[in-house]
Amino acid sequence: MNCLVTGGAGFIGSHLVDRLLIDGHKVTVIDNFSTGKLENLKGKKIKLFKKDICENLDAIFKNGKFNVVFHLAGLPLIQLSIENPDETAKASVNGTLQLLESCVKYGVKKFVYTSSSAVYGDQADLPMVEDEIPNPKSPYAIQKLMGEHYCWFFANVHGLATIIFRAFSVYGPRQIPNSSYGVIPRFIQAVENKRDIVINGDGNQTRDFVYVSDVVDALVASISLKNNIYKGEIFNLANGKNISINDLAKKIIGKNKIKIKHNPALVEQKDTLADISKAKKLLNWKPKISLDEGLRLTGQFSD
Repeated sequence: MNCLVTGGAGFIGSHLVDRLLIDGHKVTVIDNFSTGKLENLKGKKIKLFKKDICENLDAIFKNGKFNVVFHLAGLPLIQLSIENPDETAKASVNGTLQLLESCVKYGVKKFVYTSSSAVYGDQADLPMVEDEIPNPKSPYAIQKLMGEHYCWFFANVHGLATIIFRAFSVYGPRQIPNSSYGVIPRFIQAVENKRDIVINGDGNQTRDFVYVSDVVDALVASISLKNNIYKGEIFNLANGKNISINDLAKKIIGKNKIKIKHNPALVEQKDTLADISKAKKLLNWKPKISLDEGLRLTGQFSD
């Protein structure tokens, strides 16, 4: 397959690039390096374009002749979206729309969109199921949801096969500690530097953490799905278990003498927990890495 990965120098994107190359696919990456790092792609046999997805991409699509586009580019910064929604909307909304238009214009058969569990917001019942009514709490979540709707539109009106993955709290190597979802690398970094761990709010909020390689497994599995039946199909990607941020901090601190401090609460979901039965059934996918194992792989922590 000839694959395009937007945001391919970023956290999840660079791990996806690694897997695609291992599996023998041709890979082109578009990244503006606002959060991605060139070192994540060092030594990889890819075509790389340092561009923003809101720029004109006609030449890349015309010459690329892509079979599938994996769209991971964006700014996963919830607080930035609250303070400056125009900036985050450019990539999350305008950029997504342009990519979808380019896919139709240049005959791409499949578009794989990485959305976010943030679109659920707070739900009365857990676990969260794909057909629940979204309740986004931030411009970031609203923008991700708009991207989902555009995927549905292009699938049902233009015949482009689109698959939507709602990723929950993804973690692992290469994650940026200061990103909205970088709580694990922040905590690990604090312990390594013998600093206090800082938690926003009371820490009783819970998250469903999923290791990055498990997310990549699902993204790669989408390649083999039949194009003609996927019209904006949504899949949760998570571990199917959650943990409070307080308990996560204690797990990472272990026997180290590190204090936990609390900052004022931010605008965020109270609890997340995914129903992953749909991905198990239709993708033959399930998470392989437990939280304890994932923490060891990320920061070399022992129980």
